[in-house]
Amino acid sequence: MELLTPHQSLQNWNVSLLLSEFAEAFPEKPAVHIPGKGTLSFSKLEGETRRWALEFERLGLKNGVRVATFVRPGFNFVPAIFAMYRLGAVPVFIDPGMTLKNMLACVQESKCEAMVGIPLAFLLKTFKPKYFQSIQTAICISNSTFWKKLFKTLFFIKPVSEETAVDLVDVELRSVRANKDQLASILFTSGSTGVPKGVEVTFGILWGQQKILREAFDIKEDEVDMTPFPLFALFSAAWGITCVVPDMNPAKPSQCSGKKLAKTMLDYGVTHTAGSPAIWANVLKYAQKENITFPDLQRILMAGAPVSEKIIRGWRRILPESGHVYTPYGATEALPVSMIRDVELINECYALTNKGRGTCVGKPMGDVRIKIVPIEDGPMDHIDSVPTLKPYEIGEVVVQGTLVTKKYFHRARATDLAKINDWDKSTPGFWHRMGDVGYLDDQGRLWFCGRKDHRVPLATGKTLYPVQVEPLFNQMVGVRRTALVGVSSSHESVLSIVGKKPVLMVEVEPSELKMSKDQLKTRLLQLAQSDVLTKEIHEVLFVKEFPTDVRHNIKINRPLLAEIAQRELQI
Repeated sequence: MELLTPHQSLQNWNVSLLLSEFAEAFPEKPAVHIPGKGTLSFSKLEGETRRWALEFERLGLKNGVRVATFVRPGFNFVPAIFAMYRLGAVPVFIDPGMTLKNMLACVQESKCEAMVGIPLAFLLKTFKPKYFQSIQTAICISNSTFWKKLFKTLFFIKPVSEETAVDLVDVELRSVRANKDQLASILFTSGSTGVPKGVEVTFGILWGQQKILREAFDIKEDEVDMTPFPLFALFSAAWGITCVVPDMNPAKPSQCSGKKLAKTMLDYGVTHTAGSPAIWANVLKYAQKENITFPDLQRILMAGAPVSEKIIRGWRRILPESGHVYTPYGATEALPVSMIRDVELINECYALTNKGRGTCVGKPMGDVRIKIVPIEDGPMDHIDSVPTLKPYEIGEVVVQGTLVTKKYFHRARATDLAKINDWDKSTPGFWHRMGDVGYLDDQGRLWFCGRKDHRVPLATGKTLYPVQVEPLFNQMVGVRRTALVGVSSSHESVLSIVGKKPVLMVEVEPSELKMSKDQLKTRLLQLAQSDVLTKEIHEVLFVKEFPTDVRHNIKINRPLLAEIAQRELQI
């Protein structure tokens, strides 16, 4: 079926209407599989979306109403979100893996007028009422008599099930016509690189994301997508392909069962999947142990942090010849920015990465433009006043394009710091600062060197960038991964960026360690002294397990490691 365009839909950018198109064209095609719980066809998925939209409308959800959304992956997820889109209501997504303090702060900051979620979310609302004071309409997803008796003031909506799902022909609904600049969702960042911020995502961005990704990967109608990251189920529905919801906790991807996911992928003939490298490390470990390959898998996307060469090469061996690993680069504020494929990494880039050149994240996708500009911690006023660095010069990564979000919700200062004006040009009229440092090579590929806030300036004036330095040490047998941090003297803040002392933090791989930690430390220091890039490193500390981000469980929390180093060294 030809992909629907805004022109075909009378300039309606409401991405949820793509589900309607596919439900009409392929009503009996499986839309959602949940192992052990059943299957919904596209007709049933569309019917349930309409049912939920009518219920939401009856209860007061309408165009522009912000809705705190706490819906688990499964049959309810797509109907809940697409039903809001149909009405023009704005789902607000808050990462369930973040700390309770941050989660409550996000709820309070978003000032939602409504809330839709599972019963446990309303228990939180009951015990922490001051954070939910703006909620006027509360809709609980449950059919349980227990919860109805406990929450007598709530509205309830019947969950979706294979047995009771309604068909699209049974429910009529008139949807809101959305323009491309209309607010569709608010997605809170995880807070792993700072305070969580609400990112405003428009219908134009949602439409562009599904279109660019579908075209980039040449998604076929008979594909099967496994969605460890729940939001990606919306893409499956918009692409008209079958989605499989894996049995795992999406808030803790590193704890997923490699065995369960491998079985799901094989049982359902999964052709496409995307998620944290932590997930694919677990699946790879199980597959290697059991000598399993994935003959149907055509593409696997790994995103959230630089992916180790070991994981990429391992997956390359268990994929069919036509299948590939892709590592997209982006952020909640701009996704996708660029992408690179396993073959290019293996044949060209890893040799350079292992010599301290950083991690290649590929060429821009769609209409994205990338510039490298001098690193600046304060605001940047206008792009014309900011020099553009030459190829191979390390600087701050800034991007422009139709998929780049314009602002944070109710965070004017954060928006000013993250955006650079470009008002002399046509839409979008600004550049987004990714908060990362890197460079462009002579092929136009972006090389990632680390977060801007994680750079380690030395007293000599030289600056070390973690993602350049760490691969040099990660190759040593017995090392699982390393993290470069900077510590300050006692009279300076740990977060100070003046004259830091570089410290290499090490997480070992016990099964591969053939020497004592003291011996390993000696070898690491010898390696540091042998390379001009790392000769200023004179401290090595071992940490049993690195702290990581809450969303992908893979991004190293270097500020927390810096605090640990500061305490241990007693500087």
